[in-house]
Amino acid sequence: MDEENRENKLEENALSFWQLVFYAIVIMFPATAFAITGSTAMAYAGPVAPLSFLVAGIILLFAIVAVYYYTIYVANAGGYYKFVEVSVRNPYLSKTIGLMQFLYYISVMWFTSILSGWLLWTGFETMFNISIPLWLVILVSLAGPLGFLLVGYRKISLSGNLAIAVGALEIAIFAVIGILLIIKTPYNSLSYFDVSNSWGGFSGFFAAVVVGGFLTYSGYGSIVMYGEEAKTPHSTLKKAIVTAAVIIIIYETFLLYSVVAAAGPTLSTGLQFFAPGFYYTRIYLGMTYLAVAFIVVLFDQIMAPVFNGNQAARIVFALARDRVIPENLSKVHKKFRSPYLAVLLVTILTLIGVVLLIALSVYYYGIDYGLFVAWVIPGTILSVIWMIYHVVVNETLPVMMKKIGKLNAIMHIALPTLACVFLIIALYYSVQGIAWPVSISFIILAVWIIASIIYIRFKKDQFKMEELKLKDLP
Repeated sequence: MDEENRENKLEENALSFWQLVFYAIVIMFPATAFAITGSTAMAYAGPVAPLSFLVAGIILLFAIVAVYYYTIYVANAGGYYKFVEVSVRNPYLSKTIGLMQFLYYISVMWFTSILSGWLLWTGFETMFNISIPLWLVILVSLAGPLGFLLVGYRKISLSGNLAIAVGALEIAIFAVIGILLIIKTPYNSLSYFDVSNSWGGFSGFFAAVVVGGFLTYSGYGSIVMYGEEAKTPHSTLKKAIVTAAVIIIIYETFLLYSVVAAAGPTLSTGLQFFAPGFYYTRIYLGMTYLAVAFIVVLFDQIMAPVFNGNQAARIVFALARDRVIPENLSKVHKKFRSPYLAVLLVTILTLIGVVLLIALSVYYYGIDYGLFVAWVIPGTILSVIWMIYHVVVNETLPVMMKKIGKLNAIMHIALPTLACVFLIIALYYSVQGIAWPVSISFIILAVWIIASIIYIRFKKDQFKMEELKLKDLP
């Protein structure tokens, strides 16, 4: 391969099956049911929150169908927007999805970075009655993106090895804590899997499914951006996605059961604490276990931008290679084969966004509410975008399968459409009751989409478009 062609060629065969599996797992954050999203499910469904996560997992398997089939035929750093492009070949649709993916992953970087600072602030204030200075909150919030700069610049295999180490550590530690809680509690029961015990009735249970469990699993498809770097991607990616999903569904359901079983009839008391999992760890296991649990969650939260940043960089890389954004951003490092200029851009945008979001939110709303607003705004943006582009991906799958001549009404139309129904319901519940200033998320997203369409209108003739090469299909 000549040097010119190598300038935008990522390293091939760099990520193994288990590296991909654990990469998807760490993106889904195994301890989230214990520390963060499980609280949302409990608030809606009460003691049957574990059932909500199990049902959400079953729904997830429907949502995986489209991604599963796309990865058989498309292996591209552009991920979802390339799925759409090979099906529809419409620059307005595919490149708009691509630009939405870009905003999604930048929002993910802001969200995960600021959440680590908020977790430090809230955790120390709530659990240890210690007030952390704002400068330390900001420093912790910047640690993740700076870590990404160091890791993302190097070979992608380094990130894969880190994913295995961090994911295995997190799973092991919280599995031990969950088992100990189950052993010590007198409230073990199968009633936590009886939907009639939902505090909010069926509607409350379903709300827990979509805004608790289902959104917890939203990172399952993150590894599709490694299509050009995975070993035998057309067979490995689909297996890795399914394996990671099954592991995390079982694990999160078990972990949430351990918390509600520990709570028993006192769950409403635990929900007054910012994370019931931490509350009952302190009650049953003591401060040492609480400190260990908190440190692991905080460390993993700080690591979240390190792992998410690689997806963001590959979206930048793919868009640049397609000439949607400056083409120089598609250059890769001669030694590490990483999209180093894209990594640098993502890091800069993340650092600027984190500082501005925290500064403006704290200035207008004070530290307590301001830090909350600072991560909820990008969190809302990414949640809405994720649901939108998954609906588009699901509904364009039949077009591609028809081109290939393998269209199946159940697998390629019915199941992806059923997943879309749940996604739309999830979107509905996600935006209910959102008020100012968090509602500014919808203004930002609307402006972004409109600006993207206008931009594409004037630049589309310069773009590269992906083709589905039938002769190369597996």
